[in-house]
Amino acid sequence: MRRLLYIALMLLAASSCGRMPTFRINSLVGKAVQQSLAYSYSYDPVKIKVDSAFAPYDSPEYYGLMLGLYTVSLNIQTYDLNIKSSQLTMDTFEDGVTADERKKFFEAREELQRNVDLKREAIREQRRLAREVNQMEQEYKHFIGYKVEHKYHALDRNLRLRLLSEFFLIDTEVKTVIARYDLNDEIDQVVREMIRQAQEEKPAREFLKDSGEMT
Repeated sequence: MRRLLYIALMLLAASSCGRMPTFRINSLVGKAVQQSLAYSYSYDPVKIKVDSAFAPYDSPEYYGLMLGLYTVSLNIQTYDLNIKSSQLTMDTFEDGVTADERKKFFEAREELQRNVDLKREAIREQRRLAREVNQMEQEYKHFIGYKVEHKYHALDRNLRLRLLSEFFLIDTEVKTVIARYDLNDEIDQVVREMIRQAQEEKPAREFLKDSGEMT
């Protein structure tokens, strides 16, 4: 029954994707999933969606830059909180007269300076990443392979049945999984929303690159 369901899903995808090598894509994704499972026999495909992937927005490099921007923004927020905490401690013990109070004041001042330096470095990194993102967004839109969203049931190592959702990026020749992401991961969801917003605000220029694909 599970096998029949998988075949039906492949046929459905093939009928909707035209010239896409859907059978090969589904087979590659299915094998990749099964090889990664604790119990490969428990693999039960539920839904698969295949589409063409185009750089820059679908590329792993762009995803990595956006992930970097998100990470560094979280770091800056942490440094800001640490700076405020150190400033509060310094204000509390600024007029301290005991040795312990003076020690707390100087420790807070050192921690303040450390976080100021870390924040400065993070801002430099943030600007560098933003420049690289902007450079990639100036690229022409070109075909880089296929993107696949796949939902399936499988047992985890504790024998609990889970519904999993993953994103795969497949190369143009349908031989390799270039990238794989957990769509249930909260960070992944944030990064994909960042990419969606960036794509709406600044779409890449159209360009066909020997792919035969339609934009």
